[in-house]
Amino acid sequence: SSSSRSSLSKVLHSLESKARNLKNLDFPRGGADKAFSPYFVLRRGGKMARIGIITDIHNNAAALKLILRELEKRNCDEIICCGDIIGIGAYPEETVRIMRKLKNLSACVKGNHETFLFGRMPATFPNDEHMEYEERKYHLWEHERLEKDSVRFLSMLPYSQTIEREG
Repeated sequence: SSSSRSSLSKVLHSLESKARNLKNLDFPRGGADKAFSPYFVLRRGGKMARIGIITDIHNNAAALKLILRELEKRNCDEIICCGDIIGIGAYPEETVRIMRKLKNLSACVKGNHETFLFGRMPATFPNDEHMEYEERKYHLWEHERLEKDSVRFLSMLPYSQTIEREG
C-alpha cells in the first residue's frame, strides 16, 4: 500500500542518514520512483557486498514481504535486522515465520518488543516504557498467537551483535 511505502521511505531515509558517516559505504540511488535505497554496498578490498537492512517490522507482514522483494531485486547478499520484528501490527506469527525462513539473514537482534515477550513488559502504570494498560493487553494477545518455533527463534536472538568483515 502507499502508506506502507511512505513509512518505509521514512525509515530508509533515517537509516541512510545515520549511516552516511561510516567508511566504505555507498548508498545507490534509483530514479525518481526510488528515492531511497533499502541497502548499502560495503567495499571489501576489490569486492563489494550488498547488505539489506530491515528494522521495526512490528508484525507488518505485508510491508516485510514488499521490502524483501525489493532487496531480492537489488541482489542483496545478506540481510541484517535491527530488531522489533513483533509488536503493534496484527500478524505476529506470519511475520516471524517469514523472518525464520530467510536464508540470507546474517544478523538479527532483539528489540524492545521482543523483550516484552520474555518477561520485560511493564506490569505497572505509569512506567518507563510509556506503555498503557490497553497496549499491554494487546502485546499479551499477540504473544499468544506465536507458535513455539517462532518463540524459540525470537528467544535465540541476542540483544546486541557485532559484525566483523575482512577487508
